[in-house]
Amino acid sequence: MSIVGGILKEEQERLEAQLRKYEGKLLSLPNASIKKRENYLYHLRRQGKKVLTEYIGELSSEKAKKALEQDVERKKYKQRKKITLLELKEVRRLIGKQAF
Repeated sequence: MSIVGGILKEEQERLEAQLRKYEGKLLSLPNASIKKRENYLYHLRRQGKKVLTEYIGELSSEKAKKALEQDVERKKYKQRKKITLLELKEVRRLIGKQAF
């Protein structure tokens, strides 16, 4: 295997580990969107074809503040996961070209 092939293989392993880390973080966070209505906060999530709404609390409550923080964190990790998947796809494509 060439030096470049070895570097690409290491990068693939690093990206796969990073992807597992992001997926683990996403599993620990609620898989629901946040909806604000007047002074209240709700979780919205799908269950099959139904959209379920779960009351969180008033915007000023600690539970609502924590839910907002988790929503920001969830969006951040979803974006990072998306970028990592694109990078991993590119590395795998380059590794495939190295085989020839």
